[in-house]
Amino acid sequence: MKFFADQHWTERRDWVVLKLQPYKQQSVAVRKSLKLTSKYFGPYQVIKKVGSIAYKLQPLESSRIHPMFHISFLKRQVGSDRVVSSTLPVWGEEDVAILVLKAVLKRRVILRNQLPVIQWLIH
Repeated sequence: MKFFADQHWTERRDWVVLKLQPYKQQSVAVRKSLKLTSKYFGPYQVIKKVGSIAYKLQPLESSRIHPMFHISFLKRQVGSDRVVSSTLPVWGEEDVAILVLKAVLKRRVILRNQLPVIQWLIH
């Protein structure tokens, strides 16, 4: 089985997408519902083959994920300009994900325990 899978892979310069497990890796998904997270991230370029079943990808910019992956986590990218999903979240020095605000859609004030609380709807 491994022999047939290896016939379709080259050691360098392939573009792959990365399949991660958001239920196990908390540094991947910054969402309330993990069911809605992306399954594939990328594309990333293969730098070299490490051993018989592992590959090293280009450095993942400012993410807390190791750059070496088993072949079962990789899927070859089909097409030249198709983006599978957005990039991985950027992590700060305090182990908190840095989120980028695009726009404020709505704002409202509600009372909780007789104290005003501001709620924001952001994009």
